[in-house]
Amino acid sequence: MTVKEYTEACLEFARATKTWGGMRSGQFYVTTGRGWVETCDNSEAGVRIDWAFGQTSKYIKENAAQEFVDTLWHSFVNGDGINGDGESAVAMLKWLAKVMS
Repeated sequence: MTVKEYTEACLEFARATKTWGGMRSGQFYVTTGRGWVETCDNSEAGVRIDWAFGQTSKYIKENAAQEFVDTLWHSFVNGDGINGDGESAVAMLKWLAKVMS
């Protein structure tokens, strides 16, 4: 997923949920780069987009790249998906370098 795909998913999420009064507790709102989904367990292994709820298009465009990086960094630091042998960590860093270039 690229930053552009992430941003587009956030914009789509904000448009689709514009009339919602709130988000459901215990749910994940994520993207894998193609639209967005609401899930109870994030089995899609998507990147969270809930921060975009209720935000303007301008705000999303200005902040999506930073939110994307922050979310990935948080996952990396907390060891989500890292198998302990270092290979996953290296692969994630290579992927992040590619996405951000």
